Amino acid sequence: DNYDRYGATNDCDCEGENIGGARNCVYQIAEEKREIPGTYLGCFADNDGTRALSYLAGYGDIYQCIELCIGYRYAGRQLDGECWCGNYGYNRYGFAQDCDCEGPNVGPLKNCVYEIEEQWYF
Repeated sequence: DNYDRYGATNDCDCEGENIGGARNCVYQIAEEKREIPGTYLGCFADNDGTRALSYLAGYGDIYQCIELCIGYRYAGRQLDGECWCGNYGYNRYGFAQDCDCEGPNVGPLKNCVYEIEEQWYF
């Protein structure tokens, strides 16, 4: 992440055979849009007392949450990346409003829920 700590230089030959001594040509690689291995079911409310999805597996983006929840039928991502897993009950508190399922913070006590593809749960 600190590729630019020594500053930029204009005397690199990035297309040639010899870039130059102590130089790096840095390229930004476009992030590949990965297919989510599940079906988005919606954003559902949660409760601090009895969770809609009962197992807190860790933290991450939705891809990581689904991976952490392999073995369960449903994966939910809430707040700033909490990954909740379960086999039932995801909709027990109904739909939630104002969820940011694509953003870094879904919102408190709101789960963006995916049903994991059948081959991944037992």
